[in-house]
Amino acid sequence: MLMQSPGIIDETVYKGWIGAADNMLYTENPTFQRDEAVRSGSLAAMTLMLAAQGKGLVSGPMIGFNAQQVSEAF
Repeated sequence: MLMQSPGIIDETVYKGWIGAADNMLYTENPTFQRDEAVRSGSLAAMTLMLAAQGKGLVSGPMIGFNAQQVSEAF
């Protein structure tokens, strides 16, 4: 199934990226999958923080918090 908008990337590039993801990320290498997930998640978070900054908001990454207590509070 083709999930691209015409004109953004051509079909050869699209299929190459999908093939790379299928062959490298989702095979039998859980360490690589985890590392790639962390990289991708970090880039997504950075993009969200930069978008917030562009709207005049201040944000930053959080570490060292108790996830269970946050879940209970919210």
